[in-house]
Amino acid sequence: CYYHSDWLKSVVSYDSSPIDWCERNYDVHEHVTEFWNTVSSFLITLSGYICFMHQLLPQDKTHGLSTLLTYLLIGVIGIGSAYFHGTLSILGQVLDE
Repeated sequence: CYYHSDWLKSVVSYDSSPIDWCERNYDVHEHVTEFWNTVSSFLITLSGYICFMHQLLPQDKTHGLSTLLTYLLIGVIGIGSAYFHGTLSILGQVLDE
C-alpha cells in the first residue's frame, strides 16, 4: 500500500525533482541545494515586497489594485522559486512554475 504520507514525503523531500540547474549542489551551504539561485530568488521576493509596500503609501496612489496584485504575486513567485532552488523538491518545482 502506498500511503498519503509516503507520497507527501516523496514530493517534499530534498532532490526529488528531476530538474537540476547548472549550479553545483550544496557547494556553499550544507542545507541549501543551490545557494546563489536561492539568494537571487529571495531578492525577487524582497523587490516585490518593497514595491508593494511603496504602493500603499498615501502619497503614491497612482496605480490601482492590479499593480498591487502584480507586486504581491512577484513576491509569491520569489518565495516559490527560493523553496525550489533551496530544496530541489517536486513541490518546490510546482511552486516555482
